[in-house]
Amino acid sequence: MEKKILIKYILIASFFVFNGIFFTSCKDDYKLDDEEPPRDILAPSIYYYLEEKGTFKNFLRLADEIEVQGGGKYSEVLKKTGSKTAFVADDAAFERFYNSNNDWGVSKFEDFSDAQRRMVLFSAMIDDAYSLAQLSSSPGAGGATVEGEVMRKAVSLNVLDSVPYEGGSNIPSKNKYWERFKGEVHTGIHVLKDNSVPSIVYFLPAFLKSKNITDTDFKYISQKSRTEDEAFVYNLRVSSADNFCKNGYVNIMEELLIPQDNMAEFLRKNENTQLFSSFIERFSAPYYDHSLTLAYRNLHPEFTDSIFVKRFFTQDGTEETLDPFGNKIVSFLSFDPGKNNYRAGTKSMQADMGVMFIPTDDVLNAYFNEGEGAFLKRRYGSWENVPDNVLLNLVNNHMKPSFLAALPSQFNELADKMGNPMGVDPSHITGTKICSNGVLYMVDKVYPPTEYIAVTAPVSLSENTRIMDWAINKLEFDLYLLSMEREEDERGELVISNPFSLFIPTDDVLNNYTDPVSLGKNTNEKWKFFYNESTSAVNAVVYSGVEPYDSLRTITAEDAIKNRLLDILDNHIVVGPLDANTKYYRTKGNATLKINYAGPAGATKVQGGSNIEENVVADVTEEFDMLGTGNGITYFVNKVLDPPLKTIEQIMEDRNKYPEFGSFFDLCIAAKEYEVEGEKFAGSIFSIDNKFPGIGQSVTFFNTYHYTIYIPTNEAIAKAKQQGLIKDWDEIDAMIATKDQQGKEAQKLYDFLRYHFQDNSVYYSNYTSKEFETAALNKDIRKFRKVRVVHDAAGFRLYSEGNEEFSKENPDPAKSSAEVKGIYNIMARDVKFNEQKTRIETSSFAVIHQIDKVLDFNK
Repeated sequence: MEKKILIKYILIASFFVFNGIFFTSCKDDYKLDDEEPPRDILAPSIYYYLEEKGTFKNFLRLADEIEVQGGGKYSEVLKKTGSKTAFVADDAAFERFYNSNNDWGVSKFEDFSDAQRRMVLFSAMIDDAYSLAQLSSSPGAGGATVEGEVMRKAVSLNVLDSVPYEGGSNIPSKNKYWERFKGEVHTGIHVLKDNSVPSIVYFLPAFLKSKNITDTDFKYISQKSRTEDEAFVYNLRVSSADNFCKNGYVNIMEELLIPQDNMAEFLRKNENTQLFSSFIERFSAPYYDHSLTLAYRNLHPEFTDSIFVKRFFTQDGTEETLDPFGNKIVSFLSFDPGKNNYRAGTKSMQADMGVMFIPTDDVLNAYFNEGEGAFLKRRYGSWENVPDNVLLNLVNNHMKPSFLAALPSQFNELADKMGNPMGVDPSHITGTKICSNGVLYMVDKVYPPTEYIAVTAPVSLSENTRIMDWAINKLEFDLYLLSMEREEDERGELVISNPFSLFIPTDDVLNNYTDPVSLGKNTNEKWKFFYNESTSAVNAVVYSGVEPYDSLRTITAEDAIKNRLLDILDNHIVVGPLDANTKYYRTKGNATLKINYAGPAGATKVQGGSNIEENVVADVTEEFDMLGTGNGITYFVNKVLDPPLKTIEQIMEDRNKYPEFGSFFDLCIAAKEYEVEGEKFAGSIFSIDNKFPGIGQSVTFFNTYHYTIYIPTNEAIAKAKQQGLIKDWDEIDAMIATKDQQGKEAQKLYDFLRYHFQDNSVYYSNYTSKEFETAALNKDIRKFRKVRVVHDAAGFRLYSEGNEEFSKENPDPAKSSAEVKGIYNIMARDVKFNEQKTRIETSSFAVIHQIDKVLDFNK
């Protein structure tokens, strides 16, 4: 019998040696033998190996006293030929632990509770036998071994080895899901911080090399220096590795390996991270676990209570989608910091873990009270009062799902969700903690999310801008307004290249909006927007825009509300800064605002086209400069900056207000297409689009853009006719006998008219010198003819293509083709609706100037 046993163990030992040399990617997996091997043959089992060393009495005592399921002590497992990898500490390390000021309050072996003994023993034990080389390797394609891919393994600890009962201050505050366990009926809760098996984190040479983790990186991560071949578990050095036994490997640690908390638990217990812990705890809840409750009752028949599992709200595809009350979860953390087996994206649990940057309580309070976050204090008064949706942006900006993508040497590459640099630097690190599912960097700086520093921040944080905040989010303008495109200035510093100037009408002034769609139906309706508290949505009351101003209906349809708010929002955004020398600014929606900018301390005045028509001025009531770290300036205004309500046709035909526009308008309105011997000439200037109707007729060739229209005086048109430059349409109609000439004259007049319609809105007082395309097409070269604008302190001059000064760098002012005089900067809008006239589809904006002569590209 003894001879047969000897042969069996020689074969097993041979398998270990062969496996360790040739197949380092594979685990040494063999079944537990009920027979103890003879102690005098080969290397002993793990238990006998440690016993013979004589300096591991404390560790062996743990195994001697812990019972295993089914009966017996764990020492029996370690004595037999099972398959384990153990990370053990000698008696001297235990003594150092007893004499330290440890968090468990243990000063001698007898002070360990049964749960603590299990945690110490089983969190240092991996099921199956691995050498250190095998621990960092994983199987690849075709059975090949990929070295340096693994940094974590699940340990032997059972989640039911310790089921804590939490009560009092250990239960999260300001959280409706937990509050019920702090009342008179329930004074606590049996809750597992997670129901997945905890893991052990190790840094082995092959892994560090494979993942380009430098020695400097490692020192930041572990607060320890290392030599090339040293291995670490968490931040503890392995002092003696790969001690081969018949039932596994023994690795002797420099200190006692205490099971590490997950990230959430460490933050909860650490006295310096209570604020950040309270932030993430808002997004957690206890969920009853029926199967764990039954399993625990089987182990402990005297237990009659319920077991809950703590969950953090995330969207990784595996977590809860409903809260414990059955409601849909709407706020999510970047990942679950309390999940023991957390995995980064599609990677395996073994290959990566999470990272969090944690400003300590002192740092967060300084940021809140007198730092960049003081706006939060002004708005909410305390951290507790900051709403979940506002706080979530801050929390998630400090959470990164991948440890390997956030090494200290890569901090300069870290970006927020908008791709903007976070500004993290290794010098910010004041301490580090390696947890069971990730690394915590304690930092002396807060990294505000883009939502805190962009022009949208004052809108989302104000109680009186909920309508526009709703619009920004519903219309997904938040992504646009959060952009932080930067470029180098003359000093080589990165600055915002196109800062926003965002104008926000407060809720109390969004009560008198003239609906352009109603004007297309020959009615006049006003909308009064309001924020509906019960539905958390924006609605509108519609009332008559003429006396007696009766209330007509209430609109709750989101599509209609969004359509009108889009029109408002589009025309309240200016891309670029304001200055005292510029008066007219184009909006994102192609409208123009007239702004008398008085600086931060002054009373800035703003008008949209409709405001100018009605002689109404909006005041900037508050100004929020977000340029320091953000992307522009936000201005709260006390009136809606309505774009012009009159069409181009309506303005040009208004002979009472603009009599000098009459002759040019008559030529435009009468324009039509001529067909001569199958060839088509000319065309219409104004028309009605039945598919996209507007308010009357609109300019036929205008698109969703901005334009300038130059209107010669009646005298200038008469002179052009007298000189034979053009004929009017009546004369052309009469040319029946000379049909070929009729077509040419019609096209000549049509091109003449279109030459006065220019791409791009150019305003009087906004100096410029530039060539612009007109609507007149040069058919010979298939390009649109151009006009040159020279606007300076001396005036606003135009040079047509036929003018000899057109191409000169400094054209002679006395030889200009025409000048803007008398009437200028008249704003107009051709707005188009859908076929049913229920929504705004598109708009063309134009500025109209009167000029003293006609523009003729022929001369």
